[in-house]
Amino acid sequence: GTWERILFFSPLLRLFRVMRVSRLFLRLARSLEKILPTIMVFVSVEFFVVFYEYAVIGTLIWAGRMDPNNEAIQQSAYGLSNYYKINFDDFWRALVTVYNMMVINNWQIIASGFVALD
Repeated sequence: GTWERILFFSPLLRLFRVMRVSRLFLRLARSLEKILPTIMVFVSVEFFVVFYEYAVIGTLIWAGRMDPNNEAIQQSAYGLSNYYKINFDDFWRALVTVYNMMVINNWQIIASGFVALD
């Protein structure tokens, strides 16, 4: 009935309210547009620093330990998926490994190989 019509049109009433204060939102959007490039530089540097730290830590812990002949690694999802090139043997491979674990969907498979080492 009547209440259903009122509830149906309530988002439209909210839109009119937002339009009334749209100058504030427009000013805020312009301010964000001006400072966004600076923020993106800081965020990019922060991502690199975090990736760098984890790559160095991973290299210190697991460098040279990912042996394809290790029975535990062969039986893990990591070994069964033949992910042996994704490791922490050197710094550049470590960066790729950290990137894969952050972005790629199979991070748990990569992690299973390193868990099998311990």
